[in-house]
Amino acid sequence: MSRVVVVLGMHRSGTSLLSAALECLGVEYGDRLIAPRSDNPKGFWEDEDIIALNDELYGVLGGFSSSLGFDEQLLLSMPHCAELQVRLAQLLEQRLQAHSVFGIKDPRMPRLMGVWAPILEAQSDAVDYVIPLRNPLSVAASLKARDGFPDAKCLLLWYEHMYRTLPFALSGRAIVIDYDDLIDSPRPVLSKIATRIGLAVDQVALDRFMNEVVEHELRHSEFVVADLEAHPDSFPALVRLYVLLRDLVEGKCFDSGGGALAKVIEDFQSLWPLLRHCGRQDIELWTNWQSRLAENKCAELGQEELRSKVAALECSASEREAAWSLEHDRFENELAGLGTMLAERESALSWYRSERERLEEQGLELSMQLAEARRIGACCRILRDSLVIFLTSPLRRLQRIWQRGGERN
Repeated sequence: MSRVVVVLGMHRSGTSLLSAALECLGVEYGDRLIAPRSDNPKGFWEDEDIIALNDELYGVLGGFSSSLGFDEQLLLSMPHCAELQVRLAQLLEQRLQAHSVFGIKDPRMPRLMGVWAPILEAQSDAVDYVIPLRNPLSVAASLKARDGFPDAKCLLLWYEHMYRTLPFALSGRAIVIDYDDLIDSPRPVLSKIATRIGLAVDQVALDRFMNEVVEHELRHSEFVVADLEAHPDSFPALVRLYVLLRDLVEGKCFDSGGGALAKVIEDFQSLWPLLRHCGRQDIELWTNWQSRLAENKCAELGQEELRSKVAALECSASEREAAWSLEHDRFENELAGLGTMLAERESALSWYRSERERLEEQGLELSMQLAEARRIGACCRILRDSLVIFLTSPLRRLQRIWQRGGERN
């Protein structure tokens, strides 16, 4: 006998803690679970493949988990939705072959049950719904801390999700449990769930759950109905829905024609056009934001490319500067060597100049001495000539006498 247990609740309302608790009743979630993250360190108990297909269902309408006014009836009319239902049925069949009691948990399920319900009925022998209820103000505080959503949006999301659980909460195969009761008294709450859906509690697993999973630190806030009524972003339809679900926790039954239930249904029908309009605005704002993010990403990539080019240019400039510095140092060294050589040559040239001047002075002095010697020599020659004439004058007279004597003979 195949059986499915669906955890049907709003984001941050205790769906993960409840899913962990249901393991004590033999509910299995498979081996394709999403890994824990900082916002849910204990784990999610969510099947990756189911989450992926639910993503595609949301994508058919261009919506997302945080957008308001998710129009499930419009989704069911889309051709692609039928294709996804076939794939969901095939996936569920595979899971049920491996697990006799298979658990499905995804906080988006309340708004997708129009797609899922016929598949669950067709593929399994029994379907049970366990619905965690947490005060909308606590859910809003948790969503605000995680995603930064304003209180007004968080409360509207809680209202839309939890209203979608009503048809299942009112069925004979569902139980609504209080999140704070599960933390404060997990044993009686699990015993109550086990009795309601016909499963047995594994006491060893329950002890482990109480010791390792349940922590009072998981609850960061706690509110009562009066706090919800007094909150500035609350509204009467929200309070009436919460009070009705609180009554279901306590086991109160409602006739479909009863006043409280009829008023809750009437509230939603009146508010639905506004929720759907807000959803369209949500998606438009999200799309524009994503477009801006894409533009910013392109700009960042362009800036990164420019930074890379600048870095490459700076690296090239640094290399060239280093090469220039080496060349400059080499040039300076050569210039210093040439300066030294020039100084040496200028010193030698100065010495040569001094030597030339000395030699020129010496040559001038020698020239003067030579001129004086030549003058003296000229004077000496004149004197010599005069002396020769004077000394040879008697001889010349004797010669003439001699000559005349010979002529007589």
